Amino acid sequence: MFRLSYRELFMYHYTRGLRHSRYLKIKGLDVKYIRQQFELFRENCDVVCVEQVIETVKGGTPLPEKALLLTFDDGYIDNYAFAFPLLEECEFMAPFYSGQDIHDASIA
Repeated sequence: MFRLSYRELFMYHYTRGLRHSRYLKIKGLDVKYIRQQFELFRENCDVVCVEQVIETVKGGTPLPEKALLLTFDDGYIDNYAFAFPLLEECEFMAPFYSGQDIHDASIA
């Protein structure tokens, strides 16, 4: 989590049921804990979207005092399969950033 004018940014990379993963030593967050975090965010934060942050940076509407931006990085399919339904359930918006391998012409 990084400070951005007293606002928060959470970056997720690996989101799935870790107990059943073939990558047991990877640093990630199990889906049940993401769900708990999202509930905490819903009760205590104002989850904002990238467009709101851009508008604020351009001198527009300030972000809420308890603003929180969520991001999902590296383009793993688990972010879509596991995190996206939770985002929809909580009515949160978050960008998904793809990894470089996705842009490899041999697999495109």
